[in-house]
Amino acid sequence: MQIYVRTKPYEHQLTAFNEAAPHRDFALLMEQGTGKTLVAIGLMGLRSQSYGVKRILVVAPLSVIPFWKTELSRFANFTHMVVDLTGKKEEERRAQLKAANGLVIALINYESSWRFYKGLVDWNAEMIVCDESQKIKRYKSKQSKAMHYLGDNAIFKLIMTGTPVTQSPMDIWSQYRFLKPKIFGDNFFRFRRRFAVMGGWQNKQIVSYRHVEELATRAHAIAYRVTKSDALTLPPQVDEELKIPLSSSGQRLYTKLKEEFAILLDSGAVVTVPIVLTQLLRLQQITGGFIKTNEGDIEEVDNTKLNELKQLLEDLPQGKKVVIFCRFVPEILAIAEMARKLQRKVITFYGATKDRGAKIKTFQEDPTVTIFLAQVQTGSLGITLTAADTMIFYSTTFGYADYEQARARVHRVGQTATSVTYIHLLAKDTIDEDILAALREKRDVAEYIVDRLKRGTTQKYI
Repeated sequence: MQIYVRTKPYEHQLTAFNEAAPHRDFALLMEQGTGKTLVAIGLMGLRSQSYGVKRILVVAPLSVIPFWKTELSRFANFTHMVVDLTGKKEEERRAQLKAANGLVIALINYESSWRFYKGLVDWNAEMIVCDESQKIKRYKSKQSKAMHYLGDNAIFKLIMTGTPVTQSPMDIWSQYRFLKPKIFGDNFFRFRRRFAVMGGWQNKQIVSYRHVEELATRAHAIAYRVTKSDALTLPPQVDEELKIPLSSSGQRLYTKLKEEFAILLDSGAVVTVPIVLTQLLRLQQITGGFIKTNEGDIEEVDNTKLNELKQLLEDLPQGKKVVIFCRFVPEILAIAEMARKLQRKVITFYGATKDRGAKIKTFQEDPTVTIFLAQVQTGSLGITLTAADTMIFYSTTFGYADYEQARARVHRVGQTATSVTYIHLLAKDTIDEDILAALREKRDVAEYIVDRLKRGTTQKYI
């Protein structure tokens, strides 16, 4: 694997590569944060250099596509061309694929995969990577059917997920129908008859499961499974970014406000720090999806980030504890409502919260309470949330100290997990990215923006 990537892999990544290499079809069932993308890149290099593969298709959630582009640029130790097919019309996609030469790695999101199905069939990828393959667990969905048919014509296939089963063992069939139909057959109902017990109304409800050990044995015949607790060589903290494009209406509102701010900066008027921070705050509210109207009401202006969080929670095991930090109370209220609809028990923790000690104790000790939803200003100090090893930043304040203190709620004495994962939800090409960049430089965002303002370069960051 070392010859195909520009970094030394961890021992579990090397094991995953070696187990996958002899198989044309393989499943990397590696928990989030264990580095399965690096393994996939290594396998791409192997397939290209040893088997002459020239056309590789990566299908992933839209928010993960930028991550693939970054990781390929950083780690692929072989000549390749990346073609990003997201957000394009069919004619443009076809032209991109036709013009590409050499080893071509095409990236597309699941929603577009079935809409551009004919174009992908014509391109005839020799290797297909299905990232976050739980996205095709519903065998009737259009994207699942498209992936099944595309997979039938590929020479090499790879599925990648840390949570192949999110709701029931039935989730497995569709993913393996894409990967290797021989494992569980090409008929879902035969699979269900073998592994599920039907009952309830008209005998159409699954009441229990059977032959579960057989199911696991079959699935793992072409799979490598590792969790963060298994991967003892992992660093203690793993950071991930999910970049989500705003909706067209949200983008228009964001662009309008950004242009008004740029005009203000160019006007020659005295622009004080409070004015700058107020404008930045309004931009950040838009990326979170909620703004306060002139009448004082809360209006939802964009739901893309909230929907991304919903999908993320759906993909995590139902019993996994997660801490979510937000800056604004409307975000907390909307997320809490969404999580409850997913049948997740939630604790909210913000300025108006009472009995805070009891709420923290409940989250730490009650296995049925799986989400701790906190406002950064309220929940970043003096509390312990080590029952969770995953933290999601929906939004943050502008203070570096707040950010670091929030991270420390799960990464502290009492944390028994080998590593802690931090997931940042960022509206693509917005202030969200700039805030995180400033925080990673260990700078207070307000100070950072003011310094740039003094040098006349602030507009770049809005």
